[in-house]
Amino acid sequence: MDPPDPTPDLGTALADVMPKIRSATHQGWAMIIAAWVLALPVSAILKPLVEKDFLWVLAPFGAAAILTAVILRHVKHRHVGLIMPHLARTMGLSFRRDGKAFLATLPERLLPKAVVTAEDHLTGRIGGREVDLAEVKVETG
Repeated sequence: MDPPDPTPDLGTALADVMPKIRSATHQGWAMIIAAWVLALPVSAILKPLVEKDFLWVLAPFGAAAILTAVILRHVKHRHVGLIMPHLARTMGLSFRRDGKAFLATLPERLLPKAVVTAEDHLTGRIGGREVDLAEVKVETG
């Protein structure tokens, strides 16, 4: 008889996290809608003030577009932060959001001299082999 599987069930773990994921999504959409709804009256107020320079009337919509991109990125990061610990645990790995420890293990000459960040750090053993993974971003300008 096979021993019981020590890894938790991913479906059960995600079912417990789904209310938080939905909440993060709903909050994100509420903020996006509020930004766009607020842009309309601000634009209407600016219109009579700047009759000759019409681009200022479009500025609130540009700000709403930038805010939308920032909110969507934030929601994506919240989703990853909620799901990845459970997914890693199911594979028998440990998960840390910060990947600075991973960067410290890399040889200096491997990455270019630029702004380097690491996140979503996974460590553990798979198939008898040591695994150390992270998402590394290099910004060269």
